[in-house]
Amino acid sequence: MSKKKKTTQKKVTVNKAQSQSQAKAVKPKKVKTATEQPKPSIIKTLFTSLFNNNAVVIGGRFLAWWLAVILIVLSVGLAITPIMVSAGKVNGADILNSTQYGFDNGLLTFAEELDNKGVVLEVKVDHEYYDKDVYYMANTTNNFKEVFTNKVTITIDENNTEVDIHYYSAKNLEGKEQFRAYYVDSELTYDDLLTPKVDESLYSYSALAKYLGGISYDETKEDGGRTLPVNFMVFGIKNFYGSIYQPLSAFKEGEAKIMGNAPISSVTGIYSKKLLGMNISEFTKYIFNSGNETTPKTSIAGLGASASTRQIYLDGVTNNWKYLFNEGYQPIKSNNLWINFGVTVLTNASIILLMGLVIFIITRGKHSINRDWTFWQSLKIASWAAFTPGLLALIIGFIMPSFAGMGFIMFYGMRIMWMSMKQLRPTYE
Repeated sequence: MSKKKKTTQKKVTVNKAQSQSQAKAVKPKKVKTATEQPKPSIIKTLFTSLFNNNAVVIGGRFLAWWLAVILIVLSVGLAITPIMVSAGKVNGADILNSTQYGFDNGLLTFAEELDNKGVVLEVKVDHEYYDKDVYYMANTTNNFKEVFTNKVTITIDENNTEVDIHYYSAKNLEGKEQFRAYYVDSELTYDDLLTPKVDESLYSYSALAKYLGGISYDETKEDGGRTLPVNFMVFGIKNFYGSIYQPLSAFKEGEAKIMGNAPISSVTGIYSKKLLGMNISEFTKYIFNSGNETTPKTSIAGLGASASTRQIYLDGVTNNWKYLFNEGYQPIKSNNLWINFGVTVLTNASIILLMGLVIFIITRGKHSINRDWTFWQSLKIASWAAFTPGLLALIIGFIMPSFAGMGFIMFYGMRIMWMSMKQLRPTYE
């Protein structure tokens, strides 16, 4: 009897020891905090983070803050590079690389007509605004309206003030109009603070732009909608712009013959120092030398009359137009580059910071194993996650330039979504 009791007591003791042992086995290990965690290798973590989200978390939690800042700069810089390169390749003369539909021939005959009729359109400078030079297009012979009698009458203000704007018209061999060249003239005047203004010309230029932009063709309308847009150049006192339109005859049989007012190609620009002295009526005589007075002008006068030299003549006149378009567009191009740079950088950087906030919110779950992540660590994790999307945006941006603007946003959104399903997902009991 006593032996049996001892055996039972021994079994109870063993079971109790096993229970304690099992309890110790299921006890969770303490997770080391950021200060307790050994510093991982920067190079190894950076390389692994390109394809491994765990490395992104490690880099964001346990590596220095300045690495996160560098990664933000690199990510945004990589993503914006294709956009800036693509925008930097745009030039004003690109309009002459598209289908012309008589635009190039119109430019040629316009320059020839100015020369033949003695009409001078020249870029000049005005010095009256203190030390700031104002460059403008002047009809120094003051005979544009007398020579070119074609005109459009437009309203320039709410008082229904009407002005006539004269233009040169070029027709093809069939007698159809292919091109117009407008000149909006005015005296350059100043307000009480000596700020240059153009008064009537300024309003006329804007009103003409509105008028030309409103011309459209729609064969479904019986009247008032069947005016066909014509290729044009507008030379204002301080600006110029032009557009190429597809003629109705260019449509294929069976296509819907409804045209809006959108041109297939355009150019815009302002007159600047490099264009000073450029005389459009001399486009048929000399190749413009970028304002370099020490270099003799290359003459092309009379080369157009001979079949053997006509191509040299045509190339020379075209190069003059290209120079005008490129130099006139340059200030606008620079402005557009800075705008694109600022908008893209601000957008992408803001998205990275926003995703840092999203990561912090996702990890706030009551039973989340990542609940100890701080807001600062979440921002750093978001920064580390941005490098691969930036690299992919760089590659895809050069392969598909039209995709460059959205590449980083899409790739970055996909990676954060991938992380949210794996590394950031809360674990519940």
